[in-house]
Amino acid sequence: LVVCDAENKDECMAALAETGLTGAEGYWLFNAEEWTRSGGWLDMLVWLDEEELGLDMRFSSPQLIDTRAEAAFRAGALENAQSIPPEAFDDEEALPAGEHDLYLYCHDGGNSFLFASMLKARGMHRVRVLLGGLQAAPSLWQNGPVPQATNSNPN
Repeated sequence: LVVCDAENKDECMAALAETGLTGAEGYWLFNAEEWTRSGGWLDMLVWLDEEELGLDMRFSSPQLIDTRAEAAFRAGALENAQSIPPEAFDDEEALPAGEHDLYLYCHDGGNSFLFASMLKARGMHRVRVLLGGLQAAPSLWQNGPVPQATNSNPN
């Protein structure tokens, strides 16, 4: 089941299909104001920018999760990153064990946002997402341009 705003339904479904997640059986049109008025609870994702992630990488050892396609990860990734490509988002064994602050990134932020939402739904709340992905964080990438997968979806 996909939850999205009515005006973004087609875009959301297309974005999910691009990552290979095509098992959605439907969607629920979401209106945040109505939901909160009826007593519903909203969660949030923590976004961090290039500078924040750079400082955390310099002064601590964040658990980095690269959510791009495996080919993009093999072409180059941030130091000490673990690969969890879109096709493994539903694989419980691929998830990091224990309570850690997870720092997710991809090419443009789309896959990371999706995976972070899935992790939070599973009860993992110490999740941060690199805003805009690697393309918005050139200083984190030491070896020239950010490598991309050769397929049509660089995430």
